[in-house]
Amino acid sequence: MEKRRPKSMYRKAAGEGNLRIVVWPMKETKTVSVLVFVGLGSRYETKDLVGITHFLEHMLGKGTRKRPDALSIVSEIDAVGGEFNGFTGAEYTLFYVKLPADKVLLAVDVLSDIICNSRLDEKHIELEKGVILQEINHLLDTPSQYVLELYHSLLYGDHPLGWDIVTSREVLPRLNREKLANLWRNCYTPDNMVVAVAGKIDPDKVISSVRNHFGNATGKKRTTWIPVKESQTNPAFKALPRKTDQTHICLGVRTFISVLHPDRYILEVLNTILGGCMSSRLFIKIREEMGLVYSVGSGIQTLLDTGTLSVEAGTDGRKVGEVIGAILGEFQRLRESLLNPDELQRAKNYVKGKLIMGLENSEGLAYFLGKQELLQGRIRTVEEIMKEIEKVSLEDVRRVSENIFQEKNLNLALLGSFDGKLSFERLLRL
Repeated sequence: MEKRRPKSMYRKAAGEGNLRIVVWPMKETKTVSVLVFVGLGSRYETKDLVGITHFLEHMLGKGTRKRPDALSIVSEIDAVGGEFNGFTGAEYTLFYVKLPADKVLLAVDVLSDIICNSRLDEKHIELEKGVILQEINHLLDTPSQYVLELYHSLLYGDHPLGWDIVTSREVLPRLNREKLANLWRNCYTPDNMVVAVAGKIDPDKVISSVRNHFGNATGKKRTTWIPVKESQTNPAFKALPRKTDQTHICLGVRTFISVLHPDRYILEVLNTILGGCMSSRLFIKIREEMGLVYSVGSGIQTLLDTGTLSVEAGTDGRKVGEVIGAILGEFQRLRESLLNPDELQRAKNYVKGKLIMGLENSEGLAYFLGKQELLQGRIRTVEEIMKEIEKVSLEDVRRVSENIFQEKNLNLALLGSFDGKLSFERLLRL
């Protein structure tokens, strides 16, 4: 079955086993991006297998029957100047290849081969454990990244979304071929994958190629995720002392706004006003007016069943209290005061502009299509999203601010040096 849309729009098709295929021809580019999304992320893991989804993503690039090792795989992509990579998130795994448009069938061939025919060789598994260990150590040695791990562990606790990278380091030696192969068979199934292609392509040829190359993928998905149960009643904090030149702060709130929640576009606009750009309130207040940070910004995460908004900043350990107080002050301003209409319109224009710019290239467009199809089961057009953003009102931002910026929703993660006499219980007040 295939759904056709007007010229210059995407097309959806189905392959064997309910594989979903989405393509968007682009006349104005000379490249093509082929992305494969798999509905498997870290939140699908059990405590004894923490980190296995990321490990499996690595192993699918280490050799197939046709291409026996990593060099055999990457050299074909390198030979045409292409890019090849993978990513594991909380709710999905992504593989992508970007290369010159006339090599699109090579991208489909390589990606289908690693996903459907990987050997998971024992020797490669043991070697890759060393690589992943160094990747974990790199994150632990990067405070600006590790503080986010601490924040999520504080937010979600003993839930797959809250198990931090240290746990995966402890589990890593126990992962073996049998465990990897079981996960591969149970989750890398056609009904759990989306192939998204954008670029200068003949859509009929690409759809046919994807169907043929992924035709030997079999099975049905046999795993699921555990819903988040949120019952926070008081502010929470986690502080990890470490000798650093800068103290890293991640201060945020539970939003309860999921990927399909009707308020998700309101939250995007609110986040832009708060700390999503260089003219945001946090950037102007804490960097430009107070001079306490080099960088400060906010971001949102919308998951299948929940979400969070968090602010990240790095500052002198002696200034931690001032920075936290300034962030909380901006939370309070948004909650208690209506915006200026001009500020709201600038934020909406920023969100719309970033959306348009993100779709200028083939990988951005393929990502836009594939992620929506996988996580939402439908694809909203750019025009539909623009209308939703433009509908956001002053009252909408105030309402969502009142809902999320509550004292009981506050969570603070801190990594670095700071005054041991600092009372976080007294600081975390709204």
